[in-house]
Amino acid sequence: MGAREKEHYYFIDYLRAMACYLVVLHHCLGYFPKASWVVFYMRHLKVFFPTVTLYLLISGFVHAGVIQRKVQPYSDYVIEKFKRIMVPYFCVSFLTMVLRIFVERNHLMPLDEVHYTPFVWGRAGLRLLFSGVEGHYYFLEILFIYLLFFPATVRFFRSTRSALIGLACLIAVDPLLARLCISLRSTAWSPTALLVATLSGYKFFFFGFALNRSYAWLRPRLESFGVHLGVLCLAAFVFLHHFFPDGTEYWVFLQLLGYFAVARALVQGPHPLVSEISTLSFGVYLLHQPYFIKTSRLLLSPLGLTANIQFVFTWLLTIVLTTLAIKWLDGNRLAARFLLGKPIPKLATT
Repeated sequence: MGAREKEHYYFIDYLRAMACYLVVLHHCLGYFPKASWVVFYMRHLKVFFPTVTLYLLISGFVHAGVIQRKVQPYSDYVIEKFKRIMVPYFCVSFLTMVLRIFVERNHLMPLDEVHYTPFVWGRAGLRLLFSGVEGHYYFLEILFIYLLFFPATVRFFRSTRSALIGLACLIAVDPLLARLCISLRSTAWSPTALLVATLSGYKFFFFGFALNRSYAWLRPRLESFGVHLGVLCLAAFVFLHHFFPDGTEYWVFLQLLGYFAVARALVQGPHPLVSEISTLSFGVYLLHQPYFIKTSRLLLSPLGLTANIQFVFTWLLTIVLTTLAIKWLDGNRLAARFLLGKPIPKLATT
């Protein structure tokens, strides 16, 4: 296997850190539905802060560079991605399912207002297979599906022009895919739900790939005018979302391009803290929900804080507790392999 020299995109670290902490924030929102800050954020601000779509753009952009740089047999590539993405997905989902049974039967979460339906193993199996015990895990499944076909995508769309034409064609057929998705909708844990998410999200993943293909042309222009372009794109998104809300799924391309442009213009090198957050982002995404959020609420409840302040501190404490858990797991080779998707380092031999 051969490899080309790696280029690290430091501005991507900032975007990944932003997406990571926004995911935690958005998952905390549901626990404080009546807090005035939460109500205001849900009504007026949430749409302006992307999470899954930003993750998809980042994944398409970064993996395009990885596949171009790293030459390996396709079977090795699939096994590597399965170990990195799907092994933690299944392991964390299964452990969360077992923990849920233990917590519910022993009433260990007195603040949990959710009235769960009786636990059924068949239904749990469907959730484990198609969306994870926690629904946000579906992102990992659709990412793995995209990556299965990605080497062929990279080979077929070799040039900037072909990638942009492919993106335009994908956007053109997206309304047809949307109709198909509507006709396929069923339960949240079914194979059709996974197919719906896969079809609706691929355009953002491919957008990241197209940006990677265009990066040589974009880079000097973004370094010079990225802030102006980014602000213009974000302003256009706000305008279009306000006056033409039905097309918001497509205006999101402007939003993503705006964040991408601003980050590239402002970030000129590494920042230790941001690089560390970026490294932890996969583990934070996997582990924070639901029990680190619930534990944070349990620890904060005796303090008598207002709902708004408790919401903010729950968000911050969840990040801290999850980070500490990741650091602890990272110290164990097997836990790092099966729960965080990290390769087991080879032992030195003499």
